Amino acid sequence: MNKVKAINLSNRVSVAIIAATVLCILALTLFPYDFFFIETIADFTWAGLLARADRPLLMPLEFLANIVMFVPLGFGCALRLQKKTVLALLTVLGVSLAATLTVETLQIFLPSRTPSHTDLVANTLGGGLGFGLWWYWRSLSQSRWVRQIWGLQAIAHRTLIKPLLPYWHLIKPRPRMQRSLIAIALCSYGCLSLWGTFALHNANPWGLSNWDSTYPLLLGNELEGDRPWSGQISNVQIYAQPLDSAAIQQLITQPERPLEQATLIAHYPLSGTAPFADQTAHSPALIWQGQSPPATAIASVQSASFSPQRWLETRSPPTALVQQVKAAKAFTISFTAKTASSQQSGPARVLSLSKGPYYRNLTIGQIGKHLSLRLRTPMTKDNGLRPEFLVPNVFSSTAQPHHLILSYSANRLALYVDTLASGQNLKFSPEMTLFWKFAPPVLSTVHLSSATSLLCQLIYRGLWLLPIGIILAFTTTSQLKNRSTNRQFQIAMIAIVVVFYGLLEMALHQT
Repeated sequence: MNKVKAINLSNRVSVAIIAATVLCILALTLFPYDFFFIETIADFTWAGLLARADRPLLMPLEFLANIVMFVPLGFGCALRLQKKTVLALLTVLGVSLAATLTVETLQIFLPSRTPSHTDLVANTLGGGLGFGLWWYWRSLSQSRWVRQIWGLQAIAHRTLIKPLLPYWHLIKPRPRMQRSLIAIALCSYGCLSLWGTFALHNANPWGLSNWDSTYPLLLGNELEGDRPWSGQISNVQIYAQPLDSAAIQQLITQPERPLEQATLIAHYPLSGTAPFADQTAHSPALIWQGQSPPATAIASVQSASFSPQRWLETRSPPTALVQQVKAAKAFTISFTAKTASSQQSGPARVLSLSKGPYYRNLTIGQIGKHLSLRLRTPMTKDNGLRPEFLVPNVFSSTAQPHHLILSYSANRLALYVDTLASGQNLKFSPEMTLFWKFAPPVLSTVHLSSATSLLCQLIYRGLWLLPIGIILAFTTTSQLKNRSTNRQFQIAMIAIVVVFYGLLEMALHQT
């Protein structure tokens, strides 16, 4: 009988180990779950996939981490199978390989992830080691294995359950007290979750408080000249405020004419010859770095042309511009850009307020056909990569220039390409704040779109409801099931949940 109970316990433990391992694998390998299916399929080539997966064969720490990550999965599967056979080993290896193939395939559609054949080897090896670990533990002896199972249960009973038994016996005979504790737990969780979410969001983690006023403004490259962009840029306008739809439409209709009713803090027409002065006189002039274009090539040009050999940089950091943006906690940038190639990467820097490839306030760049946006905030850190925002197919054509308008405020980020209808909006909601605050510390790329906000909202609500479901599960225990008041109590608990959820939705919609 003890053996049967031990096996039943081991089955439950194996399911828990497998479930926990799968959740950890999903969190560590597929975050941020924003898949670029359409963009990846449209641009797919075998050569591109092989180049992307071309990593050094020997990366000891990563290889070891991949092995360790799959050891619990192999152990849990072996514990579930309870067979010391070659077939069981092959089953565990097959499960590990299938899980790895699924992860590696999905990583193809995540721009910030790199699929690799070495992961297949490491993860499968980890599953095999997990099986070997179970084999060794199981082979100690049948009786010793049973004693170990019950020994673990005895340790858990002594350390976790027994100290609580005196208090539980005080509560158990009193169903009314049980119901009171459940109600208190439910209300406490609701209040704490509401307070924690909005306290975190009200700290303004998406603000511009950490912008550095010593970074220069650059067009067409990074400060060291190692992220070149080839193309043309004209009519750069920067405002210290977000613009509404009417102002955006006016700017689209008359791109060369600055808005009179808005706070214009920098305007570089980029016509004629350098140095290109700021028409507002707030910021230093832009001067050529590298090779200046020939005078004969720029006599009548209304835009600046960029190549790997030349780019523009302000004579000194635009300190006043950064200070005004930080004070306003908002900005809008408008300019016209025409790429010379849809194969540029890096991302290639179109417009950047930065000091090298790892420190920036803002970078608008190009990755293939797509526009890349890196924005420095307390949440996204100094390099603006948690997350990096991507707008697909902005640079898909080399024949047509595009008017780009980027508008930012403390709770919203929007990008318009040529028309008002093309606007892509992302809301910095409390759900998104909580999502990224407790996200795995890895570099991530997401769409700059409302779908990204919706994904964060769905995950937030799912995680918010999970503890409530656990608490409500206690209302169906045997101690309460036969009580005539149990149904009324369950209805009351559901009503409390509905009230808290309503308060949560009202508060979220007001932010």
